[in-house]
Amino acid sequence: MKKKQDDYLYITSLIVVGIIIIGTILYKMYFYKFITISECLFYSKYGIFCPGCGCTRAFIALLQGNLIQSFLYNPTVLYATIMTAVYIITQTIARITKKKVWTLTYKPVYLYIGIAVLLITCLIKNIVKFIG
Repeated sequence: MKKKQDDYLYITSLIVVGIIIIGTILYKMYFYKFITISECLFYSKYGIFCPGCGCTRAFIALLQGNLIQSFLYNPTVLYATIMTAVYIITQTIARITKKKVWTLTYKPVYLYIGIAVLLITCLIKNIVKFIG
């Protein structure tokens, strides 16, 4: 069962990464003139940061190679990117070499860590906003 789950996750990860790469290329070639980043609706309505605040800016900073700025906007994006990259790379090596090598396999704890990073970031941003 574990092998089959990793097979599905591996294929899905490759498809999602491919879509992100194609979308990024199309955006940079054609659509960057027409699309603007708007303010977070949650923030504009309630005046507090939502857990996803900064993710778009973090993703754009990451695409520009600015890892520190990406981390400061929202570290969840960097965490998810690193975990996905390690997963795809180790799974690909194991599948190509057909040898027993260490591979990152899906474990719910990785998802829980990502959710914790998201919520802690949201909490810290809101505390800083109201204290500072």
